[in-house]
Amino acid sequence: MSIISENIRYLRNRNDLTQEQLARRLGTKRPNIGAYEEARANPPRETLIKLSQLFGVTLDQLLTADLRRIRDTPSLNLGTSAPPPPVYRAEPSRPLSPFRKWLIRTFGKNLRLIWLLSG
Repeated sequence: MSIISENIRYLRNRNDLTQEQLARRLGTKRPNIGAYEEARANPPRETLIKLSQLFGVTLDQLLTADLRRIRDTPSLNLGTSAPPPPVYRAEPSRPLSPFRKWLIRTFGKNLRLIWLLSG
């Protein structure tokens, strides 16, 4: 079996879910879950993302780590939703000096990102 299939089975069993229950939460059919767990099929990217969000693990952990050996694998938390994404607010724009305009024309817009990050 592949590490992905072992992790899916482990996380499903650790959270006391049947294949049918997991399939409903992922928006797929039960035979697909069985195929993923038996390594007969690989889950599509969207399903992997849903699995990682549902079980509170990163995609990297889901795809590469043996979660059975990690002591602090999170349990499914059905009472809370995923935290909201961070809100990025743009700084008020300030007029560019002639020197900065020349740098942007000469070296491209990548310099603007450096200036925004440097303050």
